[in-house]
Amino acid sequence: MYALTLLLALTAQRPDSFAASVREYIAVDTSLVALTHVLLVDGTGAAPKTDQTVVIRAGKIAAVGPTASVQVPAGARVMDMTGSTVIPGIIGMHDHLFYTAAGGRAVQMGYTGSHLYLGSGVTTIRTTARRDRASISPRHTSPASGAVGRWRF
Repeated sequence: MYALTLLLALTAQRPDSFAASVREYIAVDTSLVALTHVLLVDGTGAAPKTDQTVVIRAGKIAAVGPTASVQVPAGARVMDMTGSTVIPGIIGMHDHLFYTAAGGRAVQMGYTGSHLYLGSGVTTIRTTARRDRASISPRHTSPASGAVGRWRF
């Protein structure tokens, strides 16, 4: 699930443009994907919708609807996701990328923390344990460095 989350979160970038340390987590290396037969929670408060298809083109949702009526584009990688649930990206409002280690030493978890949050579906966080009060969007990446996450002040 982490690989799929990472691919969908890294909007519209070719997998071969990422550093090797990021590419190892990408299992779906195409820009046109259809997730079929999913349970869809749209985040509006409406009841979840069963047997839905989500078409993703270049990192953006291109179509959503009942599997029987959504036309999957030619050339799309079709993934039967029966038993899976699709939800909007989660915004974490009380997350930690910093902790105090033995002896009061400050330890930053910018790399591992952002990867773990992203793997859990959290695409934006407000960190509560960072001295400069920054926010981070794990869905953004720097292909050259292989780092996931972009600080916003």
